[in-house]
Amino acid sequence: MKQYDVVIIGTGSGNIILDAALSQGLQCALIEKGRFGGTCLTRGCIPTKIMATAADYIREIDELPKIGVDVAPAQMNWKVVSQRVWQKIDESKDILASYQAADNLDIYQGTGYFTGEKFLQVTMNDGTISEEFTADKIFIAVGARPNVPFIDGLEEAGYLTSETLFGEKYPDQPFKSLIVLGGGPIGTEFAHVFASAGSKVT
Repeated sequence: MKQYDVVIIGTGSGNIILDAALSQGLQCALIEKGRFGGTCLTRGCIPTKIMATAADYIREIDELPKIGVDVAPAQMNWKVVSQRVWQKIDESKDILASYQAADNLDIYQGTGYFTGEKFLQVTMNDGTISEEFTADKIFIAVGARPNVPFIDGLEEAGYLTSETLFGEKYPDQPFKSLIVLGGGPIGTEFAHVFASAGSKVT
């Protein structure tokens, strides 16, 4: 059975621990089922800030006539904003490539689970199962997931989350209309972005 010094589950903030462990020459394993870089890079802070920055400027320009500066109505160029968003998200591939070149590191691309105390296996993304392995220290840094509430008819109507929006459901153009459920930081940020892009937001 493989014995590691450190196992990290998740490639967001867990990378800080991994980098420190690798710099000390420790034998490490990294488990990640999705894009490398975690929530912040791939579906959170960074892509949304690219979008929100464009939305902020549109709102600022809209306010300029109040101080005596007349300008043409500002419009979001969705194609350019989207290119910038995906260029940043695609840095995930560089993170993976960097770790693939690292010494003392095994990468498991799949979903890790415990088989006993400090014993792990991984259901790989290709459907195979890894050998069982163990480690002195195991760090769980899997990040956040959207909480989808139970609402009658939601499944039939279809919906987006921050994961699917920055995945297979990313729109070619801003939505004609959008209902945002939840007024927390993520919901209000998406409402701001899409309203600024011309969507009718409720």
